[in-house]
Amino acid sequence: TTKGTVVRRVAIEIAEACGLQILQSELAEVALDSCQPLPIRINAAYAVCQMGDNATKASLKQLAIGEAGDDPEDELKGCGLLAVWPAHMTAEELFVVLTPPKRPTFGGAYLSFLSKRLVQSLTPLVLPIALKWVEEQAPVDDLPYIFEKLVNDIMLQAWEHLDSPEVLEAFSRALLTHLKHYRSITSLKSALSENDGKRHRVLE
Repeated sequence: TTKGTVVRRVAIEIAEACGLQILQSELAEVALDSCQPLPIRINAAYAVCQMGDNATKASLKQLAIGEAGDDPEDELKGCGLLAVWPAHMTAEELFVVLTPPKRPTFGGAYLSFLSKRLVQSLTPLVLPIALKWVEEQAPVDDLPYIFEKLVNDIMLQAWEHLDSPEVLEAFSRALLTHLKHYRSITSLKSALSENDGKRHRVLE
């Protein structure tokens, strides 16, 4: 802490590049310490995401649930989510803490989580919870682009798992709610037209 911000950031990046897991606990402590400069905390959180073990990543849950302190670009939140989902956070917990990005055009850790990691890890067991969140977005007048994309991605992922009765029911309910609010699920247009069997099951 006696060194300048640039020096400390370089030190963290060296530790990360060398995979020095012996420092992971110290890096987690820095990431969680709201008294530390924000750039240092962000660097430390990224390092834990890259090289931390399961226990150390789990310690960043505080960041994931929005208790990080000052976080104007959702970088700490994004790192926290990347660290704890899905191993250390339930789907119920996750979809409660999803908030519109504070800076929608900033392509940091939070947008990376929303656009890639989240959907890739959705299994048929948790898809009904994700689809409930999709259903709740239908009445929102002005969804941010990343939420529009997430709605489409979740629906397309669910389309692949309609053999599960729970997924089929939640999917149909979410789709109907969006249609009632004149919202189009653009990702489904070709899928619906190409698979009569699935389309008929949804209609039934």
